[in-house]
Amino acid sequence: MGTIIIGAKIGNLAVIACDRRISHDDDFYQDDDDKFLDVGDGFIIACSGNARTAQIAERMINRRADVHFDTKNDVIDFAEDLQVELERLGAGRPDSNALPECPSEFMIGQSGNLWTVDTDFFVSNVSDYSCIGCGHLIGYGAMGMAWRGKARNKDTLELAIRVVCARNQFCGGEANIRSH
Repeated sequence: MGTIIIGAKIGNLAVIACDRRISHDDDFYQDDDDKFLDVGDGFIIACSGNARTAQIAERMINRRADVHFDTKNDVIDFAEDLQVELERLGAGRPDSNALPECPSEFMIGQSGNLWTVDTDFFVSNVSDYSCIGCGHLIGYGAMGMAWRGKARNKDTLELAIRVVCARNQFCGGEANIRSH
């Protein structure tokens, strides 16, 4: 499954943009997917990779009323809880910090903070912008050019998504952009 997710800190907001394409192998494409998890409005979270992993994370978050991402430790707690839940459900191999079915990554925004959770559950605090998914290298190129030119707004993220979708067959559809 292909995806491009680009996040940026713009002013006091965390802004995340995603493509809408889901794909399977080289012959199935659908351009109306939502990469954002349905977890209420206290924060935004998008997932690249395995749809099953995204569903497990969404259910895990929605079962708990105390989920928040104010600090890096909060995100680390989420990543560790997800690792345990995937092991419990047989969806991953936490002993090797890997998700064997399909790598999944998460981008999380709350109150101007932006975080990524990598396929090995490593948590990073994003200081300016970040890209995840199979189109991440093209995304970094597009964002790097715009960022150096001081173009730092939601339109920049939408343009970067368009660039990736034009160059990576596994990314496509209109940009879906949210902020917190």
